[in-house]
Amino acid sequence: MSGFRFESVTKTFGNEEIFRELSLQGAPASFLCVVGKSGVGKSTFLRLLGGFDQAEKGTITIGGEQVTRPQKKCPMVFQSYEQLFPWLPVWENIAFPLRVIGVDKSERRNRAMEALQAVGLEQDAKKYPHQLSGGMKQRVALARAWIAEPQLLLMDEPFGGLDMMTREVLQDLLISLWREKQWTVVFITHDLREAARLSTDLLILRENGSWEMKKNELSQPRDPYSAELNRWIREIEL
Repeated sequence: MSGFRFESVTKTFGNEEIFRELSLQGAPASFLCVVGKSGVGKSTFLRLLGGFDQAEKGTITIGGEQVTRPQKKCPMVFQSYEQLFPWLPVWENIAFPLRVIGVDKSERRNRAMEALQAVGLEQDAKKYPHQLSGGMKQRVALARAWIAEPQLLLMDEPFGGLDMMTREVLQDLLISLWREKQWTVVFITHDLREAARLSTDLLILRENGSWEMKKNELSQPRDPYSAELNRWIREIEL
């Protein structure tokens, strides 16, 4: 696990300033949710942190090392269900990060089965992505991130397209994996209730490059409909 830091980061698109002198940090094993209205830079924040985009000014570091390009130890989970390889069975999709670094097939399979067990899909190892529901595909994406032993897990609205019941089940699973593995997570969402339930810290992005960090000290596990959580949500101004 690794923390991260933005130091005086400025990012613009054309004449529009997305971030102005953005300076903040995420502690190791923290769970940062990023919220804000459409167009304020939530996905841009994630792309900068993941090394998929570069700022005009300032530095971004993960574990003290400057981010200049995408890193294998910082996997990203997207909202799209099509992030899986349709021609590979589930276990090989999960094991793909190990295949890239040359791990032999037997060990890849064993570790993939361990990851599948962690997300409750061990019986589906030989299925192909088209045979899975949306929620199952997101479990596979989580298992693929799990097997990569991430320093930092980046998640771009991963549960946004799911029904409410499936979404809450996967929130529970993610919280369980995060607490067990002590990942550092950065999670983009439009849903304040989801952010309140998951986060240790909340980054609120606003127009004109302004922002606010808010600590979430509600005790876990969190009932998504409790009066305490509802009060916390009402304190957030986007």
